[in-house]
Amino acid sequence: MCSSLIESLKSEELVDRDGPVTIFFFCDGNSPTKRSSLAMIRSLIAQLLSRCVECIDPVFDCMLQSGQERASSLQQLTQLMTTMLSCQSHRRIRIIVDAWDECEDGKTSSLLDDFLAWSALDKSHVQLLLSSRNEPHIRSNLESFPTMEITPDLIESDLDCYVQAALGQPPLSKLSNSALRSKIITELRESAGGQFLWVRLMIESLRKATHLYNLEDIISSLPRGLERAYGRVLENLLLEPLWRQETAHRLFMLLAHSERLLTVTELDAALSIRDGTTSPGAFDQLLDFNVFLDEVCGSLVQVASSSPNGESTVSFVHVTVKQFLSAPNDVWDTQTEKGIMKFRVQEQPSHEVLARICIDQMSYKKLGERSQAGVGKEELYAIYPFLSYASTHWATHLTKAGPPTPTKLMGILEFLRSPNLGLYLQRSASEKTSSQDLTVLQSQINTWISSSKIGGVEVTGVRDCFATQFRRMIADCKEQLGIAHPQTLEVMHQFATLLHYDGKWTEAEPLYREVLEERTSLFGAESLITLETAFELAIVLRRLGDTEESRQLQEKVLEARLDILSDNDLATLLARDELAQCLKELKLLDESIELSRKNLKAMQELFGENDARTLRIVNNLASILKDLGIRYQAEGNDEAAHDAFNECEVLSLRCLDGRGAIYGPEHPETLTVTNMLGITCMLLGKLGESERWHQRTLSGREKIFGVHNTHTQRSMRNLVRLLLAQFKTVEAADMQAKLRASLAVNGSLLRRSSWTSWKSAKSS
Repeated sequence: MCSSLIESLKSEELVDRDGPVTIFFFCDGNSPTKRSSLAMIRSLIAQLLSRCVECIDPVFDCMLQSGQERASSLQQLTQLMTTMLSCQSHRRIRIIVDAWDECEDGKTSSLLDDFLAWSALDKSHVQLLLSSRNEPHIRSNLESFPTMEITPDLIESDLDCYVQAALGQPPLSKLSNSALRSKIITELRESAGGQFLWVRLMIESLRKATHLYNLEDIISSLPRGLERAYGRVLENLLLEPLWRQETAHRLFMLLAHSERLLTVTELDAALSIRDGTTSPGAFDQLLDFNVFLDEVCGSLVQVASSSPNGESTVSFVHVTVKQFLSAPNDVWDTQTEKGIMKFRVQEQPSHEVLARICIDQMSYKKLGERSQAGVGKEELYAIYPFLSYASTHWATHLTKAGPPTPTKLMGILEFLRSPNLGLYLQRSASEKTSSQDLTVLQSQINTWISSSKIGGVEVTGVRDCFATQFRRMIADCKEQLGIAHPQTLEVMHQFATLLHYDGKWTEAEPLYREVLEERTSLFGAESLITLETAFELAIVLRRLGDTEESRQLQEKVLEARLDILSDNDLATLLARDELAQCLKELKLLDESIELSRKNLKAMQELFGENDARTLRIVNNLASILKDLGIRYQAEGNDEAAHDAFNECEVLSLRCLDGRGAIYGPEHPETLTVTNMLGITCMLLGKLGESERWHQRTLSGREKIFGVHNTHTQRSMRNLVRLLLAQFKTVEAADMQAKLRASLAVNGSLLRRSSWTSWKSAKSS
C-alpha cells in the first residue's frame, strides 16, 4: 500500500519539481540497518538534503556548533531534522514511514513524539503517514489523529487472487479437482485473519505434499495464527536428520542477531567454520547451502538481492519469525510439540556463537600467512568470505555475549596478542582507519569488562594491549596531523577513557585536561564534544578527591547541556546524576536528593522502572538516603533517620529485584545492592538480616573476584564489624584473620586515593 502511494506521489513530483517533497522509510525488523530510530532519521535527513539543497547551510551551521563531524545521537539527528523542516516552511513535506511496529527501539525512543511535533509545525507544511500493526503503544500515541484500519474483509479478494496465482504454479498446478481447489481457497481465506504471511506459509506446506490426497489432509488441519504456523514448520524440521537440525538452529541464531544482513556466500562460509579451529577442515564445507535453505528452512527464510554489491542476502520471511523464535516461555508453552524448543533463539547464546565464529575466522593460520605475504584485503575477502564481517563485528558480538570471565578474557588476551590481529591493525593503519577501528574496539571491550567490575591479570593484560596501541597512535597523529587536529584529540580522549576505566585516574586527569583545552579552542566551551571531555574530567576529579572542582565543572556541563539538549536527554540526565554524586560527597545531601529524585522521575518516564539506567539512579538515591539518615542520627533526629533508612531499604529491594532480573543474583551490580541492604539493615537495627545480606555479598564476591580483591575485602570488613556488634567474637576473630591474610597479599584496600597527596607528589 505504502509503495503504491509513494510511487504515485513521486510521479507527481516529476511534473512539479518545486512542489511537495515526499520522503519515506520502510522499517524492516529483519534488517539490522533498517530497524532502528537512528537508521530511520538518517535516511529521511539524507533524502531531504538531496531534494532541498537550501537545507545544507543550516545543517552545516548546526554541525559546526556541535563540534562533531558526524551526528551520532538520536537527539542530534532530530534537532537537525527540525532545523531542516523549519527552513522549508514554504514547501510541503510529506513523510511516509511503513511498518513502524518493526522499529526495534520504537517503544523506548521519543522519535514518534518528534514526528508528531513536526506534523504540528504547520498542518499545511508537514504531512505524516504511518503504517503499523495495531500495537498498543503506537495506538495510544495516535488516538487523536485520523486512522484507517485495514480489516480482513477489505482484502479478501486480494487473498483470493494470491491463492489462485499460487495454485497456478508448479507443483500445485497439477490440481485439477475443482471442489478441492475451491475448498483450499475458501479455507485459506477464512482462516487467514487477513494475514498474507500466514497464507504464504500454508501455500509452502501445500507445495511440499507428496500426493494430491495430502492436500486434503493439510487443508483439514490448518494451524490457527502465525505462532502455531511457525510451530508446525519447526515440527517438520524435527523430522530432518540431527545435523540438519543443528545447522538450521545455528542459521536462525545468525539471522536473528547479526549486525547486518548476511549474504548467501557469507552464511555458507560461517556455517562451515567449526568451533575452536584455526584451519578450515577438508570436510567442513556445506554440500549445497542453497539446497539446504530451500529444503530445510524455506518456509521461514527468504533470499533477496538487497546488499550494496548486488549479492543475495538471507533473512527471515518476516520479523514475526524472529519474534517467535526468541519469544518468552508462555508463547512456547502453547505449542503441542515441546521438542521444537531446541530451535529457540536466545540473545546471549546467539552472540556467543557469532563471536566464536568471527574470532575463529580471524584466527585462521593461512589467513595470517597470506596477509604477511602481501595478499590484499579484497583478495583475502574473496578467499575467506566471512572475514569482512568478522573483522568488523567480532567485538560487538563478544560484548553482547554475557559478562566476561577470566577464561573468556584469557582467550581474548591471546587473540589481541596474536600475529593475525597485529597484521589487521597494521593494514588498518596503512589505510588511515586504525584510529577509528581501535577506538571502537577499545570502547566495546572496555564497556564489556567494566560491566562486571571484574579484575585480575587478564583485565590488566587486555588493557595494556590497547594502551600500547593508543600510545603509538597518539605519537603518529601528533607527528602527522598535529596536537590540535580533531582526530588526534579523539584518540587522546579515548586513551584517557581507557585509563579512566582502568582506575588510573592520575594518568587520565592531565590527558583529559589537555584534550579539554584544545577542544575548547577548536570548537568552543559549549560544543557537545567539548562537554563530553569536561564531563569525563569531572568524574575523574571526584574520584581523585577534588570534589569541589568536580562540582564546579559538572555544573557548567549541566548548564550547557540544558541549553543545547532537552531537559530529559540522556546526556543531560547523566550530568545531573554526576552532579548529585558530587553534592553527596560534599555533604550537601538535601540538594543531592532533590537532583536525584528529579532524575529518577525522568528516567522512569523515558526508559521505564526496570531499565538498567533507571535502576542506577534508584541505587544512587538509596545511597544518598543512607548518608542522610546517618546525618539525622548525628543530629539526634532518630525519627527522620529511621524514615530515611526505611526508604533506602525499600529502594534497594526494588533495585535488587530489577538488577537480579537483568544480570542474575551473583552479578557484581546485584551484589552492590545486597551490600547496601546489609549496611541499611544494620543501621535499622536488623542485625540478623544485615548478616544474611553481608554473607550473601561476601560469598558472591569471593566467587567472582576471589578472596584478595578489594570488593571482597570490604565485605569481610563489614562482616567483622557486624559480628562484633552482635558479640559474635569467635566468628569476628576468624573473619578478621581471613581479612588480614588477604590484605597481606593485596593491601590496596588500605591505600585510598588522596587529591592532596597526589598534588604534593606531582609538584615535587
